[in-house]
Amino acid sequence: MSKSNKKYTFVTPPSSSIYADNVLSPIKFYQLCGFPNPRTNKYEIREVNINGMNEIEQYKILHVNHDTYQKIIRALRDNKYRLYTTYNLDHIELPTCNDITLARSVMLNRDENYSGFATFDGNNDFTWKGILP
Repeated sequence: MSKSNKKYTFVTPPSSSIYADNVLSPIKFYQLCGFPNPRTNKYEIREVNINGMNEIEQYKILHVNHDTYQKIIRALRDNKYRLYTTYNLDHIELPTCNDITLARSVMLNRDENYSGFATFDGNNDFTWKGILP
């Protein structure tokens, strides 16, 4: 048997992250109050803009009536918002890393065969919650 001398050179990649080449698209995440404000009878919604580096760029507070609130809930995927049992978002922190990761999930954002959350309305029929056609 012959011996062969092999030389190995270990090089540190230019970035410490193996995902540095993946550019993420900006997303929006919503924080919703579960109850209307007793004074104004409007629901408070926080719309948070998150950039491709998973940093919160800005957020704004919206005050909407019941019909608009219902349309927003029906239009959003379950992973794109968080519902709080309050009528004011003053003491609610901005979205966590977990919320942002779920909002970006490829599996949860896929449209094909989306089963979502179904509620039984008592008439032997189901009402599906998810993106409206």
